[in-house]
Amino acid sequence: PSGPFISFPVAATLLKSGASTAAVVTYVAAWMLLAIHRFFIWEVPFLGFQTAALRWAVCLVLPLLAGLATRAVLR
Repeated sequence: PSGPFISFPVAATLLKSGASTAAVVTYVAAWMLLAIHRFFIWEVPFLGFQTAALRWAVCLVLPLLAGLATRAVLR
């Protein structure tokens, strides 16, 4: 668990180190969508476990799709 003050500099460092843009987009999307601490602290109490788990399961594939879309657009 980290905030944007950690995750975005890590993403910038990955780009400077030669990581592909698609990989960095996948990393940032996963960081934004799949925060496990947010799942337990906010989503389960407000949405209930079933709805929160469904949201998390649906979002599990979205970072990969974002990375693939980025790769396709930048080619």
